[in-house]
This record gives sequence, structure tokens and C-alpha cells, in this order.
Amino acid sequence: MTDPREALESAIDEYCRHRIGTLIRAALAAPTGAAPEPAAVPIPVAAGRAIANNYGYDQVVIVARRVGGLEHVTTYGRDKAHCDVAARMGHFFKHKLMGWPAEAIESAIRSADRAPTGAAPKGDSHE
Repeated sequence: MTDPREALESAIDEYCRHRIGTLIRAALAAPTGAAPEPAAVPIPVAAGRAIANNYGYDQVVIVARRVGGLEHVTTYGRDKAHCDVAARMGHFFKHKLMGWPAEAIESAIRSADRAPTGAAPKGDSHE
């Protein structure tokens, strides 16, 4: 049986690979001689943890966007309850504001919500 949180991470990874592929194709189509722009990469949870620790927050949601390329949301919470709230905020930003496709991710989140109580999340983030 697949861990619901792993299914969520897998769905997000698949989406990110798709967006990164789009970015790579756009870069390959750029005119020769054009100065390459730095690559946009996903922001690690450690960045959210650092913001929380350095600025005194319990929940951090980072939304980053490369126009025409990668969009990324990273969430961090100090404990499981804060992680859950940050993940829900990230989910709202992605699907309600940024318009990310939701079907696979929604399914994974519903599965995660039904996970047995006490199931520890993998890492610090649900996003």
C-alpha cells in the first residue's frame, strides 16, 4: 500500500518535472547568442525552516514564479499541526490562485487526510 504522503510528493514531483521540461524547451528555443538566465529550481523546505527560525514564525509559505516557466510552492511548519496548516495554505495558493491542475494532487491529499492518526509526515513539508 502506498503511503498517502508519498503519493502527494510523487504527484507534485511529476508536476515539477513537467514544468521544468517546459522551461528547458523554452531555453533551447531561445535565439543563439541570447544571454542565458539563471535556472529556476524548487525551493527546499530548509529555506522555509530558516525563515521561520530567523524571523520567529510558526508557519511559512513560499510562492515563487518564473514567468513562462517554473512555479513553485514550499511550505514549512514548526510541528505537525503547523505543517498541516501551512500545507493547506500552499494548496490554496497553488490551486485557487495560481490555477495548478488539481486532480492527481487532490486525490493524494484526500488519501493523506485519511491516513491513520499518528502517521508521521515524511520531512517537514507536505508540499
